[in-house]
Amino acid sequence: MRRKMFLGRLSLLFMAFVFTGSASFAQSTTQGAIAGTVEDPTGAAVPHASVLVHNDATNAEVKLTADSSGYFDAPLLEPGEYKVTVAANGFASFVQDHVVVQVSQSTQVRPVLGAAGTAETVTVTAASPALNFESPDFSDTLNNSAIVNLPENNRRWSSLALSTPGVVSDSNGYGLVSIRGVSPLMNNVLIDGADDNQAFFSEERGRTREAYSTSEDSVREFTVNTGVFPAEFGRAAGGVINSVTKSGSNELHGEAYFYDRESNWAAYTPLVTNAVLDPTTGKYNNVPIKPKDLRKIWGFAAGGALIKDRLFWYYTYDQHHHIFPGVGRPANPTTFFTLPETDLATGETCDLTNGELYENGDISKQSTNTQNEMACVLAARLNLGSYAAGSALYGQELASVAGTLGNVPRVGDQEINTPKLDWQITPKERLSLLYHRLRWDSPGGVQTSATADYSRDAFGNDFVKLDYGVGKLESQITNKISNELGYQYSRELDDETQQPLLPYTQSNLTSNGNITYVNLATSSGFNLGSPYYSPTASPTRMNASGRCSIRRTG
Repeated sequence: MRRKMFLGRLSLLFMAFVFTGSASFAQSTTQGAIAGTVEDPTGAAVPHASVLVHNDATNAEVKLTADSSGYFDAPLLEPGEYKVTVAANGFASFVQDHVVVQVSQSTQVRPVLGAAGTAETVTVTAASPALNFESPDFSDTLNNSAIVNLPENNRRWSSLALSTPGVVSDSNGYGLVSIRGVSPLMNNVLIDGADDNQAFFSEERGRTREAYSTSEDSVREFTVNTGVFPAEFGRAAGGVINSVTKSGSNELHGEAYFYDRESNWAAYTPLVTNAVLDPTTGKYNNVPIKPKDLRKIWGFAAGGALIKDRLFWYYTYDQHHHIFPGVGRPANPTTFFTLPETDLATGETCDLTNGELYENGDISKQSTNTQNEMACVLAARLNLGSYAAGSALYGQELASVAGTLGNVPRVGDQEINTPKLDWQITPKERLSLLYHRLRWDSPGGVQTSATADYSRDAFGNDFVKLDYGVGKLESQITNKISNELGYQYSRELDDETQQPLLPYTQSNLTSNGNITYVNLATSSGFNLGSPYYSPTASPTRMNASGRCSIRRTG
């Protein structure tokens, strides 16, 4: 009995939402819409006109009837170009070509029907929608032309959001974007309406060390919503980057590409330096360097029809090979590599009992020379017998530690495969299925900067294994009711492991298979050992999500 009462209340709630809810806009997170009011030459509404919306790429058609006020709304349209035909008794037909539909936007048309007999058909050529007057959200759309033609350093498509108002690069320098000054942790990135975020770190999938999570050639267009976006986007205090992937059409189309970037073509910068010993002075100087950086990206994207007008395919393959050796160096080489004096100055005394260094024998006046003081500590703790012996040992150990620094071999290899199928089941139902597979392997790639205050075996290995699938069913139930049902399953492995240990680390920092982590002279030194790459269980993150959204328009 209680179950029947619950189902009855749920049905009433559903009916109230569908039939008495306020009107909403017909576009969704992954589609757009075409809407307008049919008028005669005097500006009066033409009721109950027949409207035909034709997709130029797939020949899919949506048939509608305008309401008593002449208004019509064609929802759940894939981004692309359409032809709108309007007809009514007693009027000439109206045709508008090249009506551009963009993701999450409702494109407005204004059909004006001439009197019967004045012309057989009125044809209008439309332009791309420039402004959004139909919803309160602040958004900018980057279409495929912008994605293809705007230059970006690494083909990470979401970086193009920087070309929209209110979006800047995050100050932490990891390639994320900040919207309206809000932390990038508060953004929401979507692919075909599905969550494209790494939930554990609140970053884009795969995090920021990989080249990019999705190939640029599989993204058709995306919008950057910076405020007042609909609740269906969800979980974002910053902004929403909402993208849709490309689909096949009746025509076979595709492209192949190869990009080559060489550090030999780059200039030196004073921001990237290394400590080099000057044999004439015996001091280390900061010298600008140009680290080797080779980046090669190649792949292809193609699409077409398996069954004309019904079943379409699209496939993207992308390979990214990056050679970017790092340099391990102290945070402040000049300070870190300063040696103690060989002999104490006149009046200085090294107390070999407690390791204190005094000036003029006055116990209240300890030396301010840090290196000399440490040499004195070594002499006292190791019973070396003299300050000179401590100074010599300091120099020997510094040379040994310095041997763990220098050039670090580092590469990054990424492979992406993204097949997609679209099935026009009926004129009112469309099913899309997408699978995405990414593999990123980067020995030495946890630390990604050109230089880092880490020893050569403490940069860490980075590995990402990402698989996800997205299914989406769109249904036009009536002229005013549409439904979008989506489901996603994803599995992501982010693994960071220790590099092969250097002889110095094996001799001095390992015991019973455990590696000690050491930070030498925090303000000027470097990290030695295993910061957090010790053998542990690999972190695996899985996510399954679905959505069902019913929209009433008009």
